[in-house]
Amino acid sequence: MIQNENRISLRFDPVNSKDTAPELSSQKAMAQRVTPRLEKRTTGQPKYTGEKIKLDFYDTDIKNVFRILRSVSGLNFAVDKDVQGKVTMALDKPVPWDQVLDLVLKMNGLGKKMEGDVVRIATVQTLRQEEKDEQDDIAAQKKPWNRKKSGAFGNGIYSHQLLQRQNRD
Repeated sequence: MIQNENRISLRFDPVNSKDTAPELSSQKAMAQRVTPRLEKRTTGQPKYTGEKIKLDFYDTDIKNVFRILRSVSGLNFAVDKDVQGKVTMALDKPVPWDQVLDLVLKMNGLGKKMEGDVVRIATVQTLRQEEKDEQDDIAAQKKPWNRKKSGAFGNGIYSHQLLQRQNRD
């Protein structure tokens, strides 16, 4: 990968067991594709099924890491404005891209949420607050409406009745 300001150039090469990892400068990262194989996981652990990749990042902007993962995964990514940080990781052995995503998120206090066909990346605090707000909205919708407690509607009826009486007189 070659990183110039706002552009990233990627080169994907098949991984061969005879290949040796090239020497990378501090500003470069490498992503190589590997044919995924099925692995058995014990219950409770996430099962990663993404295409396997090798990565080597040194102090790389986290948004560029997400761009690479987007390119490998073929999914749409939306990154919130509050997401920032640097990533340093060297994965010499191929790892599923979705496992890499989970690692990067965990290392930076971030979370993900699938919204349709988009993987949304945000801080854990933002996602928790949004979930709480959604639950509050659902709870408010389930509560039966109480006319006595509703000042606006009750006053509206009362005012309307007063106006009708005044118009009759």
